[in-house]
This record gives sequence, C-alpha cells and structure tokens, in this order.
Amino acid sequence: MKILKYFIFFSLIVLGCNEPNIIEYSLNDINFLTSKRSYTELDNINIVINNKSNSDIVLFLKCGAFLEMSYQKKENNIWSDNLWFWYTSVRCLTLSDTLKVDGTFNYSILSEMFESTGEFRLLLDYYDPIADKVVNVSSNAFVIKQK
Repeated sequence: MKILKYFIFFSLIVLGCNEPNIIEYSLNDINFLTSKRSYTELDNINIVINNKSNSDIVLFLKCGAFLEMSYQKKENNIWSDNLWFWYTSVRCLTLSDTLKVDGTFNYSILSEMFESTGEFRLLLDYYDPIADKVVNVSSNAFVIKQK
C-alpha cells in the first residue's frame, strides 16, 4: 500500500510538471474597424469585424440584434472609462453568433447613439473557444463632428 501511495505521488509530480499548452493569440488576428475615420452626427457608422485568427470566435447580440459592445471617448488626450449604449441595459435575451475563420461580420450603428461629438473608439468583447475566455479588442479611433 505504501508503494502505491509513493507511485501516485511520483506520477502526480512528473505528469503535473509538463509544460502547459500555449495558445498563440494576437489581437491583430481580429480586425475590428470602422469604415471611416470621420463622421457627422447624422451618419451611419459601418463596422467590420474580420476573423483572421486560427479559430472561430463567438460574438454576442443583445436582444438578438445589437452587437454587445461599449465605447470610450477621448478627453484631454485620455480615454474615458467604458461607456455603454442604451441597449445594454435592456432586459432581453442575448444570442450568440459564430464568426468562422476568415469570416467577416458587418454591423452598422447611428452616430447619434454616442449622444455627443468628439473622438471615440469602440470596445468589443468576444468569446474565444480555443482559449476558453472572453477577449476584449478595441476599434480604430474615429471622430464624430457636428452636422
């Protein structure tokens, strides 16, 4: 019995010391871009998400229609805390949509949803099933000007 205990203890030490699987990941693998760098308060902001990673990713759609994301506003050369769109507080079902490898997801929002002018960037959370974690990526910066 004593030998069995030592064997189990030795096995746990030897097998437990293997190097973990390392998942290579780069934020550059997910392109999260707006179609332009400048908008007016009346424009639609077209968003493109390209999955250039080596695995499918999962996007979340609030109420089945609104891409779950937040944004930041740049003030005095510093990005604000995360700001939320009105639909994030709505109580409704969140659906998931899988974006395949080399796939593209197009989405559009009204610039008036930002409720002010200035420089902004969007923040997107998506699920990476290979890494088994939610990853946050930011878009390019863009400006919303008065009409």
